[in-house]
Amino acid sequence: MLRAADMDHDGLDDAVETGTGIYLSATDTGTNPAVADTDSDGVADGVEVADGTNPNTAASHAAFSASLTARYAFDGNAANSSGTASDGTLAGSPLMTQGIRGQAIQFDGIDDSFARTPTPTNSLPFTWSMWIKVPPSTFGISIPTMELGGSGKKSPGLQFTPIDATHYQLGLYLWRNGYGGGSSTVQTCTDTTAWHHLAFTSDAAGMRRLYFDGGEVAAISEPSYGEVNNTLYLGGDVGLGYRSQYQADEVRTYNRALSGGEIADMHANQVAPPPAPPVITADLVALLERPADSAIHLSVTTSGTPPDFLYQWYFNDVAIPVEHGGQAGALDFTVGPATAGNYRVQVSNSAGFTDSTTCLVAPSEDADADGLGDWREVNVFGTDPTKQDSDGDGLWDGTEVNTYSTNPAIPDSDKDGYFDGYELSAGTRPNNPDSMPAGRSRIMTSVEFRFSSAMGRSYRIESSMGLDNWQTEEANIPGNGGEIQRFYSIEGVPQLFLRAIEQPVAP
Repeated sequence: MLRAADMDHDGLDDAVETGTGIYLSATDTGTNPAVADTDSDGVADGVEVADGTNPNTAASHAAFSASLTARYAFDGNAANSSGTASDGTLAGSPLMTQGIRGQAIQFDGIDDSFARTPTPTNSLPFTWSMWIKVPPSTFGISIPTMELGGSGKKSPGLQFTPIDATHYQLGLYLWRNGYGGGSSTVQTCTDTTAWHHLAFTSDAAGMRRLYFDGGEVAAISEPSYGEVNNTLYLGGDVGLGYRSQYQADEVRTYNRALSGGEIADMHANQVAPPPAPPVITADLVALLERPADSAIHLSVTTSGTPPDFLYQWYFNDVAIPVEHGGQAGALDFTVGPATAGNYRVQVSNSAGFTDSTTCLVAPSEDADADGLGDWREVNVFGTDPTKQDSDGDGLWDGTEVNTYSTNPAIPDSDKDGYFDGYELSAGTRPNNPDSMPAGRSRIMTSVEFRFSSAMGRSYRIESSMGLDNWQTEEANIPGNGGEIQRFYSIEGVPQLFLRAIEQPVAP
């Protein structure tokens, strides 16, 4: 089976190790393709990606992945992705099927097997770990799942026997010159044919422990490890010519005995959750207005399963090419007339699900100071960037958009016959045609002011609250040769003084 280019044997194709130092997804890891452990935390980059930790940050790694001597994920091959070059060899024609995490290997029980010489672990202490799935046809058949082979050798091994649909026997054994001895335990589970996690540890003193689905089920003391430089076998007791039918995934070996807590954490971590659509948990802001030539940075935070997210950015519904950053996790540019518009990012994962979010980016310059940027006035709302109240309804354009969500280009947004500004003053809703001030009438407190005027003369009416400061109420009133009448509201006004002044006649 062909293996993609992976010069550092960390389980990641060189093409996805982009060297940026920033992890975006499983297809843009930011790691160094020439260094198996980019952040030098003792865990290979590919293992960290599989565990869901950040391969660029030393403080982010799973304790149960430290001290790996081999990891066989069987994603299309028998490569060791722990950062060393100890790949395995496949015999027969084992199939690659859906596993607990990615692909898995399927042994046919006839001539399929996996071998690695020498074994990745050949002394105490050690840990073996793997996922196994068996067919119903193996009920009552002992399945050597992982062993150090060699006829006549002193070789440890792990054996799984599905008794029926809900009972199994799990055992340690040690071949001593052809004699099999060890310890086993019978356990109950929901379904023996489902994926199950097996682990086999031994400390430096030879205390060996068996774990099933994250919990310890048996222990045996055996101070001797076995013959060194033996071959690690999967697919049966291959050293003695026996084959077993089962599927295996995420096979790991360590040069230390993992604790019970680490075994439990590994089991919980490696149980692949069902595929879920990516969810953008930190959306783009709906509107981003900045002064012209300002730097813009657009990015989103995404969750979902699997986490191999792919990004595609769009500008005004046109896909941005990859050479312009259209498939990066973030988008950077400078705002201006050519770059102002709608930006949308679509996020997908390998399960095919998508989520998206949109942002309008525009220059913030506002010539008429009405609270609505010139670019949006022209390109979005069709208003006049030199007029504060483009539609003459008594509301500034920015107030209509930002406060009341009315149309700044139409004086009567809900088309009920009343201007938006008047509806607001009357206490009705300018966006609801069923809310209108029809039949509204009021009695107001006012004062009548009259003064005599001569033909051919011009007058001005002024008002004051205290006879000291006067302001013009109305100017350029032509005389009519009689009396001129005006009414002024005094509602809420404690006192009001009015006067009429004749204006000079223009020469």
